[in-house]
Amino acid sequence: MLWRGEAILLRGGQKRIGVSLYRGVKIESAKTPAIGFYGGEPLLNFKLIKDCVDYVESRYKKYKVRYYITTNGSLLNGEIADWIMDHDFGISVSLDGPEEEHDRNRVYRNKKGTFRDVMENINKIINSGYKNIDSMPVFDWKSDLFKLEEFFNRTDVPPVSRATSVSRNGGSRYYEQFTMEDHQAFLDQLKRAKEHYFKEPYCQEKSERPSFFYRLFGESITNTFLMPKSLNYLQLLMPVTSACIPGSKLFVDVNGNFHACEKINYQLPFGNVNEGINFELIRKLRNDYLNHMDKCLNCRVSRRCSHCYLIFITNEGFLCSSEVCKDVEKAVKTELSESISIVEKNPNVLNKTNISKNIKKYCGD
Repeated sequence: MLWRGEAILLRGGQKRIGVSLYRGVKIESAKTPAIGFYGGEPLLNFKLIKDCVDYVESRYKKYKVRYYITTNGSLLNGEIADWIMDHDFGISVSLDGPEEEHDRNRVYRNKKGTFRDVMENINKIINSGYKNIDSMPVFDWKSDLFKLEEFFNRTDVPPVSRATSVSRNGGSRYYEQFTMEDHQAFLDQLKRAKEHYFKEPYCQEKSERPSFFYRLFGESITNTFLMPKSLNYLQLLMPVTSACIPGSKLFVDVNGNFHACEKINYQLPFGNVNEGINFELIRKLRNDYLNHMDKCLNCRVSRRCSHCYLIFITNEGFLCSSEVCKDVEKAVKTELSESISIVEKNPNVLNKTNISKNIKKYCGD
């Protein structure tokens, strides 16, 4: 059965493909089903993507299903691009900036950079008039943030939907290649970029095309004040952190096992495609997680928490929040103080956002 309002994500590669179902309310609701494909590189198994879409369209003809794909863009050409556009996919391209930035990490097996091929494929899609495409750059301590800002303001480049740094979670050793001097130089650059953004007039205007700096700075200011967890009532089943209820979101791995999320490891399954959801395992997972959140009840910034399973999970189980969140209160207070100072000087940073407009619409000033 399809579930409304949530997503099915296919984890791509030649053989490694799984499915993540964000399980919402049943089909009778007013929400729209959404199916997403990502990886790895999902277009390495384009036939499976077509088979999945064909299955959904033949089995659930009366429902309008949305499709999404996250791709590195190297195979996004010819028949593949035409088919994806014909099915109105939302296309997110992992594009890290101009050629010298992108090709530091985005290379073929022969070490040749992928930038030129990706841009050629993107330009064909944009020139066709297709609008449902965006960029999702990833940066690190060697990235030139000002070059990224300039690049993503170009009209031949898809607008930025999200900008993130290379993750340090899950035992990643990526940052071992950098020095402490690299880190400090990046922090200095980040400070200059932030000051530059909030001095510029465009930071006060709501643009139909969000800039790279907006995703880095302007959006975070909005989230500081209008983050849903700060405004909503606490969940009774998950009163601390921003972790979802296991089962409200499903990741289905290549073996058909269900997991809480596609971002965490596979050590805590709670069912499979043959036997369905095991609610007793969900209960144990939730209780185990909450039992490790020993700092949360006394945390003075808990309503600002954005942590979830991803932050605490290890191959040996969950870490205690008292171990992970040692400096979280100090960091949140610093963030809030800086945000207040910025908004006092630039009030339109908040007033122009869709989140702010919706709050005023439904809740008043």
